[in-house]
Amino acid sequence: MKPFRMLPQAPASLPPRKPAPLPKEAIPPRRRDLLGALSAAAVAPAVAVAAPAPDVVLITECARAMEAQRECEASYCYPLHLTAEEAKPYEDRADHFADLAFTHAENALDLPANTLAGAAAKARAALALAAKRSDGSLITNGTPDDLAWSALGDLLRLLKMAEGGG
Repeated sequence: MKPFRMLPQAPASLPPRKPAPLPKEAIPPRRRDLLGALSAAAVAPAVAVAAPAPDVVLITECARAMEAQRECEASYCYPLHLTAEEAKPYEDRADHFADLAFTHAENALDLPANTLAGAAAKARAALALAAKRSDGSLITNGTPDDLAWSALGDLLRLLKMAEGGG
């Protein structure tokens, strides 16, 4: 029988082990960013990924109406010395964008707002399309419509305050 050979004993405490150095670019940055995004998407709730915003169509229609209104107003900026015939292209362009603005506004009228963002978009579009003076103030005529315009302005002011915009 062979004599029992004692195995070396481990020291009572081990010194901290240094990790092996990683290469400078173990994973390329773009791939690393992509992997991070994919891993974040994998744990995201399915509802947050799959559910569209409830008022996306309404907000889009309102934004298109406001943009068309801005283009319409910009079309009227032409030199005053032009003859009626020379100004006709500007007038035609303004008419085109006015029609477009009212088409988008009519589309938005048929869509109910389901969120505050949708209601705010409708209010902004209504005020953008309202008749205004050259200083930007609304033209009032003493009808109940004036109360609606005022209420829309109040709604937008209160929403801005609620969002911390002062």
